[in-house]
Amino acid sequence: MSIPKFVKKYIEEEGIKRVEETIARVEKHTSAELVAVVVKNSSTTGHVPAIILLLGLVLYFIFDVRLLEEKYLGFLQITFIPYLLLLLIATFLLNQLDWVKRMLTPAWDQGEQVEKRALLEFYQSNIKKTKDGTGILFFISVLERKAIVLADQIICDQLPADTWTAMVNLITSGMKQKDLASGLEKALINSGNILKPLFPVQLGDIDELPNKLIIKE
Repeated sequence: MSIPKFVKKYIEEEGIKRVEETIARVEKHTSAELVAVVVKNSSTTGHVPAIILLLGLVLYFIFDVRLLEEKYLGFLQITFIPYLLLLLIATFLLNQLDWVKRMLTPAWDQGEQVEKRALLEFYQSNIKKTKDGTGILFFISVLERKAIVLADQIICDQLPADTWTAMVNLITSGMKQKDLASGLEKALINSGNILKPLFPVQLGDIDELPNKLIIKE
């Protein structure tokens, strides 16, 4: 399968296969339906090029004023156009880098946008529509390096609020080590161990949702 470039440094084809096999294996012992979704980004980053340009122009005029004070007259007219062209090129290149986008996007905004995207995926993936209301989403947003686990209300009512925090930590730890597959596997297996006694697999249980690792923009 073709793996999108944005996720390649975190997971390989073999890792994707392991995650999908883990989902299938866990679901053999619980009626819960587990879905894993990886997206490129949740935050809007259209503001980033404008900020880079603005910072570049501010730097130019700060240094230009100092040079003018030293009587290098005409510096502005002679060098501004070449500088602007270089700045535009630099802006384009820097806007391709995830760490630049993260640095120029407030942490609180990243957190809010990831939560909103996770909720959107929860409904779009039909997790909310399982027969017994036992769907769980393991959501990863690559740009922000954040993960969220969302569970149906029936499951949330049976478990402590901090249950999913531990799973999120496992996933993000895997991302930091450039090994998303291992982080996801651990989170899925641990979740299965918690869910099995509370939501055991039922006779005639049907696999309602695909066990594929969903990767999208």
